Amino acid sequence: MITAENLSQLRTFFNDYLKSFDQSDANVAKNIELKRIHTEKVVENIKAIGRSIPLSEEDLFLAESIALLHDIGRFPQFAKYQTFDDDESENHAEWSVRIINENNLLDNFDERSKDIVLKAISCHNRLDLPLKEEENTSRFCYLIRDADKLDVLRIVSEYVKVKNNAKNDSIVLDLPDKNDISEKVIKRLHAHLPANKEDLKTQADFKLMLMSWAYDLHFRKSYQMISQNQYVQKIFETLPKNDNVLSLYRQIKIHIENKLM
Repeated sequence: MITAENLSQLRTFFNDYLKSFDQSDANVAKNIELKRIHTEKVVENIKAIGRSIPLSEEDLFLAESIALLHDIGRFPQFAKYQTFDDDESENHAEWSVRIINENNLLDNFDERSKDIVLKAISCHNRLDLPLKEEENTSRFCYLIRDADKLDVLRIVSEYVKVKNNAKNDSIVLDLPDKNDISEKVIKRLHAHLPANKEDLKTQADFKLMLMSWAYDLHFRKSYQMISQNQYVQKIFETLPKNDNVLSLYRQIKIHIENKLM
């Protein structure tokens, strides 16, 4: 059984772990703080979505544990490589699992809960979920994926509005600031599919990929949150208004509206 005490112990570890990084470099400090805030927001998101289902109190503690630890690999990743691009460093989800296991963070969890935490974290950044996952495990995988995507959308929608005042290329995966859009990205979106990270060549591609995450949300509450916060609209407003972009934006808007009916 997962308890508030288990969660409190994880939070203590999380806070102490962040203090272990040398943040004398301003860029490292800025990005560690970015991911600390991201983690807190993902915890808030997963609780909001979890309560909407609704989850039991124990399962809410489990969901919160997943959210708290899902990106813990991001901190050593940026400290070592100065990037959040897994292709240019290491898979941060696998790194998170490694940190959890090396520090025995789930020793007080029952086997079912331990298995769910590790599987949900290991697959939270994949384009597709593994097939034939047990239904209850899949639910937590969907929860963390939705909660994570919603906050990345928040981060980028805020960043693109004030980029000239707070430049941080790590947020946009160090992609060139160009408005060119790749054909593979356009095809994925026209097919009502999320864009593949491997196809991104410009920041415009990156923005469209984030907008396309609307096709990959699982819970109605997630669609309410993406709509209420106008994440897709805010990112769209920074893109060139050509026929392709306008068409893709309308298509995504209709998809979100249909999910809320």
